Amino acid sequence: MERCIRFFRKDDEEFAGKILINIDLNILFKKYNNIDYDPMLIYSYIINPEDEDFYSQYLNNFKFDFSNFDYFLDYS
Repeated sequence: MERCIRFFRKDDEEFAGKILINIDLNILFKKYNNIDYDPMLIYSYIINPEDEDFYSQYLNNFKFDFSNFDYFLDYS
């Protein structure tokens, strides 16, 4: 199982792609602070524009486009 960022087109909510991402689980715990509710961080988490700097440090040359896509951290 691996974590990824899935993104969907805003205009029709169709799946547009996924990017594998490798972030230490402890770092994600600090960001989402959900140890009691989701101890393995397996739920889907929306990625907002204010999260771009956090995720960009783990992605090579990926540019978020929040005006056209919705992004989610997922576990698959």
